[in-house]
Amino acid sequence: MIKSEYKLLIKAEKITAIITDLDGTLWHGVVAEKQEPTINIDYFDFLKKLYKKGIQLFVVSKNDELEILKTFKELNIDKEIFTYVISNWDPKYLNIERLIQQTNIRAETTVFIDDNPFEIKETQIKIPQLHCLNFSDWRILEKNLYLSEKEMQQESEIKDRINRYR
Repeated sequence: MIKSEYKLLIKAEKITAIITDLDGTLWHGVVAEKQEPTINIDYFDFLKKLYKKGIQLFVVSKNDELEILKTFKELNIDKEIFTYVISNWDPKYLNIERLIQQTNIRAETTVFIDDNPFEIKETQIKIPQLHCLNFSDWRILEKNLYLSEKEMQQESEIKDRINRYR
């Protein structure tokens, strides 16, 4: 059964961007707590597929940037699939608000994925147009018709779009 808060997400006519957390989402483990991270391969493969379809991928994480870059390297994660990687200790909703302003992405066509209920709730309250998704339910995105039917794009098109956002 689909949770009521996700029905709009499944029916969304257009999704142009995904904002993802890292600890407990893209990888298992918490980098700041010196836990040994392991990649969540199914989720990472899904993000790579969305990247190839021209969906903008962003990271918003409460971590030190150098630690994140080191972990990307250790887990063989290509940082270039992410338009921006924002890694600091500011509230996530603030980083997302700044990201929306700087890139001109529309909140109503963007999905924020996190494993922390507090971060999700706070972001929902502060940016009500944004689709917020608990990481444990990320596969719900596979049911979105726009994402599932969107065609793969040429790498040059993808890079051009990323450069426009940057």
